[in-house]
Amino acid sequence: MLRLAYLVNILILAPVAFAMLTGPGAVSSVFENKFGEAPELRVLVGCLWFAILVGSLVGLFVPAEMVGILLLQIVYKALFIALVLRPLYLEGGAAALPMGLSVTFLAILLVWPVLLAIHWLR
Repeated sequence: MLRLAYLVNILILAPVAFAMLTGPGAVSSVFENKFGEAPELRVLVGCLWFAILVGSLVGLFVPAEMVGILLLQIVYKALFIALVLRPLYLEGGAAALPMGLSVTFLAILLVWPVLLAIHWLR
């Protein structure tokens, strides 16, 4: 089950992480023009996502040893939803949200804990 999470991470992160690291156009596409361009923060996010991509590649081969990558995603996505997306939604409704990112983060936040619970309870 964990390999499924790593595979999904790879499919999502490969294009996004590389885009974030290679140019400012990624901010408009990844964040749907909902956030301004800040080159240093774009590269920081790109580096984080690239590190999760590498960890997910390793996780395909040693899934149990890489659960920390999934836990990291749960924590940072929950914080981002609570501290950024929720206030945006409360202020401007769904139109204020980058929907692709919001749906992806929420789906991962709902599914990864279930996959981890299944793994730990076996």
